[in-house]
Amino acid sequence: MNPAYVKPLLTCLFVAGIFLFSGMQSAVAQRKTTEELNQIRAALVSPSQKGIDIDTLTEQEMQSATLQQEGTKGYILKNAAGITVRTLFDTDNDGQLDQWGFYKDGVEVYRDLDTDGDKIADQMRWINTGGTRWGVDTNKDGVIDSWKVISPEEVSEEVTLALATRDVNRFLRVALTSEEAKSLQCGAEMTQKLEAVVAQQQQAFQQAVQDIPLSADAQWVQFSALKPATIPAGTGGIAKDVTVYYNAVTAINDNGSSVYILLGSLVRLGDVWKIIEAPKPYTSENPPSVFTPEQSGGEAIPPEIQEKITEIQGLEEKLGATPQADRTPIYDRIIVLRLEVAMLYSSNKYKDTVNRDKWLRDLADFIYTAVTVDGYSTGISKLQTISKSMKDSNNHEVAAYMQFRTVEATYIAAQGGSASGAGIAYTNRIDGLKQLVSDFPDTTTAAQVQLELIDGYLMSNQLDEAREAAQAILSSHPNTLMAEKAAGFLSRMDAVGKEFPFQGTSSTGSAINVNQYKGKIVLLYFWASWSDPSGTEAAAMKRIQALYERDGLSIIGVNMDETAEAMQAYVTQHATKWPNIHEPGGQDSRPAVAAGVNVPPFFILIDKDGKVVNNQLLTPEDVDRAVFSFIRGE
Repeated sequence: MNPAYVKPLLTCLFVAGIFLFSGMQSAVAQRKTTEELNQIRAALVSPSQKGIDIDTLTEQEMQSATLQQEGTKGYILKNAAGITVRTLFDTDNDGQLDQWGFYKDGVEVYRDLDTDGDKIADQMRWINTGGTRWGVDTNKDGVIDSWKVISPEEVSEEVTLALATRDVNRFLRVALTSEEAKSLQCGAEMTQKLEAVVAQQQQAFQQAVQDIPLSADAQWVQFSALKPATIPAGTGGIAKDVTVYYNAVTAINDNGSSVYILLGSLVRLGDVWKIIEAPKPYTSENPPSVFTPEQSGGEAIPPEIQEKITEIQGLEEKLGATPQADRTPIYDRIIVLRLEVAMLYSSNKYKDTVNRDKWLRDLADFIYTAVTVDGYSTGISKLQTISKSMKDSNNHEVAAYMQFRTVEATYIAAQGGSASGAGIAYTNRIDGLKQLVSDFPDTTTAAQVQLELIDGYLMSNQLDEAREAAQAILSSHPNTLMAEKAAGFLSRMDAVGKEFPFQGTSSTGSAINVNQYKGKIVLLYFWASWSDPSGTEAAAMKRIQALYERDGLSIIGVNMDETAEAMQAYVTQHATKWPNIHEPGGQDSRPAVAAGVNVPPFFILIDKDGKVVNNQLLTPEDVDRAVFSFIRGE
């Protein structure tokens, strides 16, 4: 049943504080009563959106299911194996369920949210392995009206579903609008061109339905494109950076037949990607997209290289329609072609080392993905061979990146075994990263690895090693963002017992300064909405705030989201009450860099005199213990 029409049975029980399954007996002990089964049926809600792959329960399986109350938070429905199937929560403590979680194999993949308290879902989020989409249903009719977050891959899936169902409105929801075209600030000529295309979108989509006759059972398979390109401000009248995909293609499985469609250009607007043109059947003579490298000021791709790129694109599209066991020859051929493109760019004819290295790095990413996602078993040895070749030719930057991808691919491929095996794999990974730093100490990759090792050293309390890694970054890469992060880390490490002059700006522009909190115990809380999708961390921090506020504790949030909108949505959803610093840059924002914080959550405890008490708290549990001990004077 759709959570837009929330279960009155569960809601009434929740408000009244009645729960009939407390200490529920197992199905083996006795069969459930009709009332118990009705409550389980009520909890087994359906998502507001169709086509979501989630677990459910048959009538027979309901006999063995358990419905557990989580205090005043809500309910958790589990199957006979104890695996969560649904969660129904009251996140704002108003006595009404407002969040419905849907699970696949024990992982929450989708969530319906009621953000205005009328018991009807108005926001929809695909999470974890379900994807990244975040939709808004303004008029509460069960149809998403706009997207807060959607990736290019998910846009291509929406276009596929729109074609299969002949739903022009579904297409228009992911298509660029006239206002959005103006907001790109692409100059008068390009804006006029974009608006002309936008004006024809509805008619062009109807033509696409005729030209691409998909059945209602058609399924999206794969999005294919070269890496997105950023067209910098100042190019061809563009006033600000624009990030686009050129000539993107989508593969579709229609009842066993492979269908390819040309999406053309996609453009990014914050956390949302939009398609510019209506889709077309994919052919070898497709017209160019609205955005092309030539139109955006870049140089045309040489024909002999373009020929290889076209073959690569065709093979990558073929991968999605090929059984996994038969993909190795396709991967082998793509690797050869990508190497050939890189070598052409480095030849005397072109002497373009920038594009050469870009293709080689992209090749490392491609092989890494093939190994870790598709089980391409020979990929690791190929990475090792190419890395050695680059080292022998003194291309140490690319060689280091290849070696980094080798270490990471080896580690991921070793997962899934015993606990002891996983421990050995992790140790081998750390040893591999240390060896990379030793082999290529002056490369950018080595400095980035050193930053990652710092976090690992801190978790294992290897403080001297962490300091040495930071000093190495400062020596090898001065005047870089990595050096700023290393300097921030060292400054934080040296701050215990000293004043910590930390300040920042809220999303509304107001200044927040630790000095304003003299006489209070201050907890700097570095956080991001993407690191706490379930809201567990928010709940723990709200509990800590309530527990120690009377003792003078004040929390100052330092948000590391990319956008203020993402931060505010989280704050609203989880009803957090502390002030938040938010400056542009996400994990590379000025406040995070100044404190040397790379990954949230992270906490710094400061006493009433403004001096640091503890500078490396990693979890809310750490915070709880540290604040309790500090207040007791331990």
